[in-house]
Amino acid sequence: MILKEKQIHARIIDFDFEKKNIVTPIYFPSVSSYGLKVPFERLIEIVNKYNLPRILISSYDFFKYNESKLFSFIDEYKKDKLLFLDSGCYESYWFSDKQWNYDSYKKIIEKCKPAIYSSFDYIPVGNITKKEIIEKNFEYINKCDFLGNSIFVPIFHSYKTSHIMNMIDKYLQLKNGECQFIAVSEREIGEDILSMLKNLKSIRNIIDSHNENIILHILGCGYPLNILLYTAVGVDSFDSRDWAKRAFNKFNLLAYPLSYLHTFDCNCDVCNEFKGDYIIKVLLHNLILYENLINSIRKWIQEGELYDVINNYIYDEDIMKEIKK
Repeated sequence: MILKEKQIHARIIDFDFEKKNIVTPIYFPSVSSYGLKVPFERLIEIVNKYNLPRILISSYDFFKYNESKLFSFIDEYKKDKLLFLDSGCYESYWFSDKQWNYDSYKKIIEKCKPAIYSSFDYIPVGNITKKEIIEKNFEYINKCDFLGNSIFVPIFHSYKTSHIMNMIDKYLQLKNGECQFIAVSEREIGEDILSMLKNLKSIRNIIDSHNENIILHILGCGYPLNILLYTAVGVDSFDSRDWAKRAFNKFNLLAYPLSYLHTFDCNCDVCNEFKGDYIIKVLLHNLILYENLINSIRKWIQEGELYDVINNYIYDEDIMKEIKK
């Protein structure tokens, strides 16, 4: 079922998958062993202890911590919650781990059997032609669609957003009836917010020309204000590590250093009641903010109010016009 906002391109998709109900817009907090001040073990502890309803984990980290007990709870977790595994290429790149390759990725995906998993990333590097970019993207995507009873998320990468649009259109000509998700990276859809909104609308239109039920997922998007704006132009799903990198203020939806939580005058349940470790308090505050924001966005879409809500945060006429086109 799709419920659309009449004024703009925002929508709600409600569907069942493997006895789980998925409703968009949806946000997946991502945990990673690389590049965060908060230790990976502590992030996994939060996932386990605080019963998060959905999570994205790097398949590389399952590979890296295979012998530990960190993921002992995952089989139980998967029964009624959403586990999303990504390709692990980000972490393996920064750790310079040559052991991580497609074969390692495939073994982890087959072993974990997540509800949702992404293709193995092909990131264009060096002097490469458009033809080579398209061929490599399709090579990786086609051989990654191997796990039945899971939602497969093909990721499209390129230096140019126009290449990404071309690949999505070509892919859906071939795979339309089998595709449920399409993913692109936030860093590859434009340099400024106005161009990003225009490009996302174009991507949404291409997808809708094949099947409007396909979910558009943005990799690495966790700033609440961006989630609000992207939803307005037809994006359905988001993930990021931002919840473990910044403190977010619910009053202006902006990001601050983790140390700034006490300056927000926040009255959420965590800020009012949590008495434990400060960093865990900030992360739980962030997770509540995301959950409340997503639930509010759904409500605003249902009531036809999302455009007006955005106008309370954004005063740029060009952006507001683009959202409403």
